[in-house]
Amino acid sequence: HAEGVNLSGDFQEKGINHAKALLAQVA
Repeated sequence: HAEGVNLSGDFQEKGINHAKALLAQVA
């Protein structure tokens, strides 16, 4: 299930980057 873990990590990282981008727009 290593692939699932990698996909989950990628998804989390993209989500974090997206949240940072939104915060940057608001700031």
